[in-house]
Amino acid sequence: MKETPFLQIYYTSQPPIIDGFIDDVVDPWRQFVDLSVRNPNSTTSGMTGKFNILVGSDSFYLALIIQDATANSDTTAIPNSFGRDCTEIYFAMDTVTEKNGAYKAGCWQIRTQREGVFLNDGNSGANTWSIATLTNSSGFKVASVTSATEYIQEFVLPLSVLTEGMGKGWDKKFFRFDMAVADNTTGAPGGRTEQRFWCGNNGLGDDQGWNNTKSFGIVSLPVVCNSKLSKERANLRIFPNPVMDIFHIDKLKDIATICLTDLNGKVLLTKQVSGNEPIPVGSLSPGLYFIKIITDEGIVKMKMVKG
Repeated sequence: MKETPFLQIYYTSQPPIIDGFIDDVVDPWRQFVDLSVRNPNSTTSGMTGKFNILVGSDSFYLALIIQDATANSDTTAIPNSFGRDCTEIYFAMDTVTEKNGAYKAGCWQIRTQREGVFLNDGNSGANTWSIATLTNSSGFKVASVTSATEYIQEFVLPLSVLTEGMGKGWDKKFFRFDMAVADNTTGAPGGRTEQRFWCGNNGLGDDQGWNNTKSFGIVSLPVVCNSKLSKERANLRIFPNPVMDIFHIDKLKDIATICLTDLNGKVLLTKQVSGNEPIPVGSLSPGLYFIKIITDEGIVKMKMVKG
């Protein structure tokens, strides 16, 4: 058995467009993670997959890209949804697992099939086998677009629903998670011949997530979700200030999203910057503005004077 997989995810102030298309310009997706753990009982190898997960102020955003040239999701020919081409997302927001790994409040299995009669089903809470509270939420969104050789799925999963009914002890620092993809290559009820995971029960790939939260990997949330800032981030400053045509963020060493608003909160500029690269504001009228500097470690709020 391998060590439990660990993943650091990032904060985004710009929600991706949930349309089943990965737009590298508009959408804020970062580097995708391969689903590299294979179920040892698999008998084919023509499917691969990768995923990306971000967190915003009130939701998770997920995207999956699956290479699969055998599309089989017919609900009549394959009665059980887990036997069709599908993805499964596993969350245990309450990281204190039951001794037997049983589901409880804050634990979810979300299965979404590839195409055909659109279907989201799965398991939540104490093995209720229903995710209706999630899919009926106004904050829930999903899109699945398929072609002859691949399909893409994108999700918005509201945090308030995923954590509903949990105790108040969650520190918003970690959660347990896994991702699985299944491929039916024959179109028959027993035609699921390939399955791949991110964690897969610490590399065993034995498909335990549907009933055992101990098999999930561990994900770390960005510090922004804890309303904390590192000392380094707290030392960031706008330079020069007042500003004429351009400014930069002094002491910023990595990637950040800059959000500039007027006194009424209207967003006038959002821009992803790397280090202290210049940020043009020559078109703005003279006056006072507010700036948020958003990194994976937190949000720094500042005032800027345009001269």
